[in-house]
Amino acid sequence: GYGFTPGFEDYSEMNGYGMWRTASAWYYLMWSVLASALILLGVLFWDRGLGQNILKKLQLKSLQLNSFGKLTVFGLLIAFVFLQSFIYRQVNEKDNFELSKDADIEAASYERAFGFLQSKTHPIYTNIDLILDFFPQERRAEYLINSQITHTSPIPIDSVWLSLPDHVVIQRLNIDGIDLSSALRVDEIHNMVAFKLPNGLDSSASVSVQMNLTKRFEGFSQEEPQASLVYRGSFASIDDFLPFIGFDNTKILTENRARMEQELPRLSSLLPSLSDTAASKRNIYRVDASPLSGTLTMSTTHDQVLMGPGLIIHQEQKDERNYTTFQIKSPTPLNWCIGTAPYSIIENSGVAEVQIYHNPDHPYNSHLYQDIVEQSIIFIQENLGNYPFEKVRLYEIPHYQEPIYAFSNGIAISEKEGWIADTTGLKERAYLYQTTASGISQHWVQENLDIAHVEGADMLRLALPEALALQFVYHSLGEEAVELLIEQKRQIYNKDRFSDPNGEPALLYADGKDYLEANHGAITLYKWSKRLGFDAFNRLILDWSQQAKPATFESLYRNMVKGVSKENQEELAEDFETVASDS
Repeated sequence: GYGFTPGFEDYSEMNGYGMWRTASAWYYLMWSVLASALILLGVLFWDRGLGQNILKKLQLKSLQLNSFGKLTVFGLLIAFVFLQSFIYRQVNEKDNFELSKDADIEAASYERAFGFLQSKTHPIYTNIDLILDFFPQERRAEYLINSQITHTSPIPIDSVWLSLPDHVVIQRLNIDGIDLSSALRVDEIHNMVAFKLPNGLDSSASVSVQMNLTKRFEGFSQEEPQASLVYRGSFASIDDFLPFIGFDNTKILTENRARMEQELPRLSSLLPSLSDTAASKRNIYRVDASPLSGTLTMSTTHDQVLMGPGLIIHQEQKDERNYTTFQIKSPTPLNWCIGTAPYSIIENSGVAEVQIYHNPDHPYNSHLYQDIVEQSIIFIQENLGNYPFEKVRLYEIPHYQEPIYAFSNGIAISEKEGWIADTTGLKERAYLYQTTASGISQHWVQENLDIAHVEGADMLRLALPEALALQFVYHSLGEEAVELLIEQKRQIYNKDRFSDPNGEPALLYADGKDYLEANHGAITLYKWSKRLGFDAFNRLILDWSQQAKPATFESLYRNMVKGVSKENQEELAEDFETVASDS
């Protein structure tokens, strides 16, 4: 049965083997056909009795294997070639797999073809309403985006460029009531679309853009879980559905060695420099959008529950489908997450109305999570003022994505992060406290800081909430629990820092390294929060947040410098302005 088991690392208790359930059956069939042919060939060439010439064994009249058996071998070999060709088409020709070398060439081609867009000004999303229908069993979503885009530059523009997410197709495009579907300029290789604005856009002018889109996965993948649309347990960032306006930096080569091989200039940083005034006006969560409000109306099959940002204002079941409407009333960063899964729900009202959406087979720590969410909210209220939401939903999600996501009214935590953990041990219990409090702290950061898209941004977006969560663990479980978490973070940091292909930057110039901000950055911020005193550090954060517009880590760091003695300023500078020494 090995062929029926794609691999332990590919299994999710939220969605089973997902797409690999289908793929493994076809692979198993293909190799079974070949194995059957080899067995029959073994019978044919097994030398028993008097020796025979090999050509005689291939004759249909040979007694070693009868005519039907030999024709069966021939048919099985044809079937094997056919199945191999079929699988190749399902994987390669339906855009489910690409060699790393080919991916590098395509990324370099995108940068050469559309690099000119980096120097141009582009409008941004200022409002989004989404109507989306999930069809999990078909791995398909049909959706309508009603958006407002606004031009913020004084230089007029006459066209808009859209970078489409993978497997997304625009079916219809309408600008201020004018259908432009037939006037699209499309680059299918790089998934780029461009269209002329009927009347152009001057500074501060807006247009209504309506897009009908389809996202669908066909065939099957060898390595990508395609987790945004699976049979059950779909989960995705809005980035997986919403076209990006302008040049999409996520499509470029980021490793300097690969860039040199493709004859592209080296990158000094993955983020714009602190002196880039244009970039400082963009938001780190999504540079083509301002903090915005909107409404999301989604549907899914009758046996699944919908996930989304904002308040739930309407729910109903109709025509064997579940419908939910989410509303985001006040502007929030465009880091929304959506999904559909067969959840069980528990809820409780305390300092906030807390709902836990969990796998029905994972009820073990649901009530503990509920308690931690409430305690974390109290911690934020006591140390940083009002927590921004009266209702919070905590979702369990498949392990294919990042460990934790925080968005308006919602937190999503991977199934491997504690939902089935034995929390009698201090280390495991501390980890649940820290991850949950980090999500709650991210809520406060997202609602109170307009983080600029420049170096150091993730020190505010990730490291600061992690440091606040360590404070929460200290107050809740004690110093030993914090030390266990810090040691774990230190191990992750030391393990990954030396494999950074572009070299590690100082924390002040951190540019979004997976290992850096959430580990070394969090440890260092926690160290100085303890050195300054938790109360003094939190007051500094609160006072600074009310003045920092836009917010950069550099400005917070300068405020920290003012808060320490001259004797400590040198150590502070060493921690944040230089790369850490080996440890």
